[in-house]
Amino acid sequence: MSYFGLTIHRIVDYIVFLCSILIFILASVVTPKIYRERFTIILTALIIIGCMQGYYIYSGTPIDRSVVAYGIFGMLIFYFAILYRPLRLLDRMLSNIVSDLSDAFYIFDHKRSCIWANDQ
Repeated sequence: MSYFGLTIHRIVDYIVFLCSILIFILASVVTPKIYRERFTIILTALIIIGCMQGYYIYSGTPIDRSVVAYGIFGMLIFYFAILYRPLRLLDRMLSNIVSDLSDAFYIFDHKRSCIWANDQ
């Protein structure tokens, strides 16, 4: 049987959780395209974890499996906050920049074969 403190704890936790979701929604809408993928994936993970935690609370199961989701979410945050680079968008952006150059531009692979050149 839970006490009144647990109810207060859950109310405060879910208020902070909903504020975090609102912050990531705002960040996904306002941020430049280069960072939008990062914020939308984190937002999606937050929503999935919230649903898993809500299911655990209201289902009455004795084992909390959402803890595994929190661990995965922590690794996602680490990856997207520190290691992630949006390579597809950067490649497209750089190729658009290089295509418009007035000078000739060549890209070679490690075998010294030309894999891309602009029209000039």
